[in-house]
Amino acid sequence: MVTARADHESRSPSLSRESSRPRGRPRSFDSTATFVRIRRCFAQRGYSGTSLDDLASATGLARPSLYSAFGDKRAMFLRALDTEYGELCARFSCLDEGAPLILRVAAFLEAATAGYRGGRPGQVVGIAFGAALAEAAANPEVRARLGQFNAAFDAAARDALGRDAPSAAVSLLSALAVSLCIRSRSNRPASLADLDMAALASLLLPRRA
Repeated sequence: MVTARADHESRSPSLSRESSRPRGRPRSFDSTATFVRIRRCFAQRGYSGTSLDDLASATGLARPSLYSAFGDKRAMFLRALDTEYGELCARFSCLDEGAPLILRVAAFLEAATAGYRGGRPGQVVGIAFGAALAEAAANPEVRARLGQFNAAFDAAARDALGRDAPSAAVSLLSALAVSLCIRSRSNRPASLADLDMAALASLLLPRRA
């Protein structure tokens, strides 16, 4: 009897730890809301710094359910990038090319940096110009996706400045948007209020502003 009790006591800590882990997919499982938690986890910890235990804890799913719903960690990270890219393209598609130049430039920067500016309720922080940058050199799939982001920035910057705008002006505006996104990762969120849009437009296209 003493031996049996000792064996039970020696096993009970691990049993307790196991019982505290999520055991399956909750009945109220919401794939969209759960994936938002995954994206936030990558944004906070980066790819290498995010473990499967971190993702399980953030989502409330056990590993088998996590794999079943979203694939492995690599697949989740790439999906997070693809989701962010889709959101970016949707915002760019709403820009009004017929608006005055100053308003077009302001709207472009607003759309480009959404997700990297702090303080918005329910914000999903972007990873393309954050967590993904650290993985791009070693991961060709991440690098290819970042190339898509850069191309989308360039195309939208050209739309903002006009189809006949000099390539140098387009590149400068696109690079400014990227730098504002990256700057937010150093705990200095991009603030468009600090920019004089009229002065910026005049700098980029002095004959049109």
